[in-house]
Amino acid sequence: STLHCLRKPSATAGQSSNRYLASSKGGSNTSGSGKGKGKGKGGSPPPKACGPKGAGKNSSVIGSQLPVPIEDLHNRRKSWNVAGSVHPLETDEAFTAAFEALGSQVPQSWRPVTRESFQTFPKWKQQQLIGELAKEPPYTYSFPHQDVLPLLPLDTIDWSSVVGVELSSAGMEGVVFVELANRQAVCVKVPRKPATEIFGTTLCERLGARCPGLRCLHKESAEGKIVVDALTSADSNRLTEQRKVTAAVRNGGPVLLIYEYLKARDLANVLPSPATSDLYKHIFGVLPPRHIDNSETVQVADLGHCLQSVLRLCGSTIAFDMIVHNYDRLPCIWDNKGNPENLMLDLDVNAQYPLV
Repeated sequence: STLHCLRKPSATAGQSSNRYLASSKGGSNTSGSGKGKGKGKGGSPPPKACGPKGAGKNSSVIGSQLPVPIEDLHNRRKSWNVAGSVHPLETDEAFTAAFEALGSQVPQSWRPVTRESFQTFPKWKQQQLIGELAKEPPYTYSFPHQDVLPLLPLDTIDWSSVVGVELSSAGMEGVVFVELANRQAVCVKVPRKPATEIFGTTLCERLGARCPGLRCLHKESAEGKIVVDALTSADSNRLTEQRKVTAAVRNGGPVLLIYEYLKARDLANVLPSPATSDLYKHIFGVLPPRHIDNSETVQVADLGHCLQSVLRLCGSTIAFDMIVHNYDRLPCIWDNKGNPENLMLDLDVNAQYPLV
C-alpha cells in the first residue's frame, strides 16, 4: 500500500530535529535520530514528504501539508489532485461537486463537503478525503455496437490496433467483441469444442446459406499468440476480478475462432418493437402492432421484395437445421417454441441477406 508520510513538528521549542510519523496499512514506524551524514545534530536527513499523487515537493498542490492551512484551502489558485488530474477547484460549486462525485467513499455525515466544513475536519479526515479525491476512476469500457463496422477480410486484422474488448453475456461460453482502429470490429470465440461450430459454418457456406465469416487460428501458432496477447492486454486495464475476457481466452479450447462482426441484432430483440418501426415497415410493408401482446393481428397486403427474401432465408434455415438437427431456432419442424435469439436480423435495410 502507499506509504503516507506526515511531518509532525516537535512539541518542544529549541529542538534541532523533527519527528516524522510514517503510517501505512498494517502498522506504523517512527524514525528517530541515528548515526548518519545528515546535516545538524541527529544524523540521517529527514525522509522525503509523500502524499497524494501530484503532491510531494509541489507546494502548490493541496495535500503537501496536513492539516491543510486555511489560507491554502481558500486560495482558489491552489491545485487539487482530482482523479489523477491536477487542477484548481476555482468555485465553491466545483469544490463540493468534486467530493460529491466520490459517492459512498465519503460518509453521509461528512456531506456536503464545503471549504468551510473541510476546514473543521481533523487531519485524518482531510487526509482520507484528499486520498479518495486523488484516486483515478476504475477503467470502464463498453463495446460501441452502434458505431462500429465489420472488418473484412479476416486475414488482414492488425491486432496491435485493438481499442477495447468486451465479453458478451449471451451463450454458454460468450463472444468477445473486439473494437479495432477506425471503428472496425471482429468477434472472437474460444470454445472448448470448436469442431461443431467450424463444421456448421463450413456446411452453411457450402449450401449457400448466409452465416458470419470465420477464420480459425491455433492459440499456440505465431499469430494465435499475438491475438491472445492483444485481447488479454486490452482486458488488463480492468480490475482483476473484472477480467472476463482473459478468463474466457485462457480457459477456452485450443482454437481461436475469428468471426465476422455482424451489424445485426437477434430477431427476438428487433421484431416487433416500436423502436424499430421503420425497419419493421421496410420488411413487412406495414407498421408494427401498437400492443406487443399478440392481441392485435397485422395484415400484410403484399409480399414485398425484402419480405420475400426474409421468408426464403427462413426456409433455407429450416432446411439446414433439419440436416444438422438443430431444433433450437424456428418452431416449424420440432414441437417446441423455438428460439428467435438464434436468428440475426441485419440492421442495414439494403442488406442482400437481411436474415443471418
